[in-house]
Amino acid sequence: MYESPINLIEKQVAFDIDKAIEGEVWKVTKEIGIDVNKEELIKALQYDRDQYEKGYKDATPKWIPVSERLPKYGEKVLCWTTYNAFEVGYRDNEWGQDVWTTGKFASGTFRVVAWMPLPKPYKEKSEE
Repeated sequence: MYESPINLIEKQVAFDIDKAIEGEVWKVTKEIGIDVNKEELIKALQYDRDQYEKGYKDATPKWIPVSERLPKYGEKVLCWTTYNAFEVGYRDNEWGQDVWTTGKFASGTFRVVAWMPLPKPYKEKSEE
């Protein structure tokens, strides 16, 4: 199968760069006195990277469909509505009926389809 010369060159350059970086990491590891098997070091670095990516992914807020789970009564949350808009609101139990309320809308004027917890409020750092 034909492959353009540019693609072949790009692959070789990328391979060479990867090898150079791997060599530099190995060199620095030895210089600072870490005596470890090269394959084990690569596995450890990959594990660290995977954990970082997992932590970032887990920390990213996600919309929770109301069909999947509901917030506690009175808990202020970010609501995604049928109008493709979001509002800060809370779930209430008026007259034994489940309703959503915000400062702008009466409970019957919109339908919440998903929600997510609000972030923690901003606090300035004290200078001490």
